[in-house]
Amino acid sequence: MRALAAYTEAIRLFPAAVAYKARATALLQREDVASAIADCTEAIRLDPDYFPAYVTRAAAFFLSGDLERAIADNTEAIRLEPTYALAYRNRGREYGQQGKYDLAIADYSEAIRLAPRIADPYSDRGWAYAQKGEYDKALADLTEAIRLDPKLGVAYANRAYVYRKLGDEARAAADDQMNRKLGQAQRKASWMSILLFWLIVIACGSGLAYFLVVMAEKR
Repeated sequence: MRALAAYTEAIRLFPAAVAYKARATALLQREDVASAIADCTEAIRLDPDYFPAYVTRAAAFFLSGDLERAIADNTEAIRLEPTYALAYRNRGREYGQQGKYDLAIADYSEAIRLAPRIADPYSDRGWAYAQKGEYDKALADLTEAIRLDPKLGVAYANRAYVYRKLGDEARAAADDQMNRKLGQAQRKASWMSILLFWLIVIACGSGLAYFLVVMAEKR
């Protein structure tokens, strides 16, 4: 709550697109989808070429179940910045939710081409291949995702699904166990991150915490 108050004060002092987008991200973390959409819309009004606001609004539309608007916003972000891998990855996820797996795979492949060291698009593409019954391709992608990020729990969960489809219960069970272990570790890490944020707020004031978040948004 205090973080949102800091963003609101920053907007009052300097109502820039990046500040509205930063607050929208915080609102999404609180599952306040409608307010996040409103903030992103204001960011876009202030700066129609600020492509991260389209991507964040697309995420909000996705959470609201409005896949068509989510796809439209990520498509606009791609038009504004054709090398932004996250927009391709997120649009692929939206196509996947619609069952358009070939379109999803094309977008995940472009995200991989643009950011080959990021694990998530490999995991997502592996899941899309699995939905098409192309288990060998799925297994290759999910294994690569795990190589790139051994702590990516969803990749283990998806690979367990593929191993079961291939009749390898022993490897599926091992991946399920790893996914559970990572879930426990991530919950602990999340609490540590929250604690660190509030220590910064208490020690230095919410303004500094806001400044650090906005600097991260600009990277």
